[in-house]
Amino acid sequence: MNNNLMETILFKKYCLNRSIKLAGDASKRIYYRAYNEDEKTYIMCFDNDFKEKKVSTFLDLNKIFIDGNVLVPKILDIDVNNGLILQEDLGDQTLLMELKGQSNRDFEFEIFKKVIDELIKINKISHKTTLMFDAKKLLEEVDITIDNLFVKYKKINHEEIDIRTDFEKICQILDVKEKIYCHRDFHSKNIMVSDNAIRIIDYQDARLGIPQYDLVSLLDDCYYEIENKNKENLKRYYWEEFCVPQNLQTDYQSFLYYYDMMTVQRAFKAIGSFCLIYNRENNSDYLQYVDFTFNKIINVLQKYNDFKSLELKLCRLYGGN
Repeated sequence: MNNNLMETILFKKYCLNRSIKLAGDASKRIYYRAYNEDEKTYIMCFDNDFKEKKVSTFLDLNKIFIDGNVLVPKILDIDVNNGLILQEDLGDQTLLMELKGQSNRDFEFEIFKKVIDELIKINKISHKTTLMFDAKKLLEEVDITIDNLFVKYKKINHEEIDIRTDFEKICQILDVKEKIYCHRDFHSKNIMVSDNAIRIIDYQDARLGIPQYDLVSLLDDCYYEIENKNKENLKRYYWEEFCVPQNLQTDYQSFLYYYDMMTVQRAFKAIGSFCLIYNRENNSDYLQYVDFTFNKIINVLQKYNDFKSLELKLCRLYGGN
């Protein structure tokens, strides 16, 4: 696609003369940084689904998020026939980069607090959708990890993997009636720091879920370990600023229990994604995060006698290769 970019309508319309392919995310979308003659930059996204179907979930959700006052990239133009979306360039500074090498825990707390304020805007969106994290969807994610982590990566026979019933219990716990709007992939690589503001990207898979879904992605990030005191204070900050005013999970101990259960499912799902990328594309970049993420699961399960069996099974399977 890169060889043909300069022949597209958008390149000619904006006087673009060159582009550089970006690393992108774990999706099939391809991103480029495009330059005009004055070295002004834009982000160009090639989305094959958009090209084939002539509709874009990303564009629809961009409008929904903007209507909710969420700071997301501005869409400048589109080329439907070529599946291209031209966006403003937010630069390269992700939250993860902003935090790299940072030892000031007060700074860490304040920047995460700003991110949570932006998250609350997302969670308050009232857009109706049938897409949601119910028990069925959550268990589907568990099955993907079982297949990609244990069967394909660890080479364990499926008959020896006896954890699905345990995870089914967790997924049922997380299938609460009151669901809110979730970003779905709210971690430090999808949060940009641009012009001293927090900007959100990669939100095209948004759906309904429990309040803890995005909060877990942020505070128990697979890519960054936040200081524990800050994490606990930020959990309470989110609960006080969002849950209590919205009359959701107003008992803080219950809120923390759901947070822990969500951490187990969300972290297990993330491991499945890392291994899927390796199994499908032979891309080992994400495997470095598997041990760290697996230990998050075990640390949570150790707090609950009801899930001692799952803890032991996971350790046996994970260490048995």
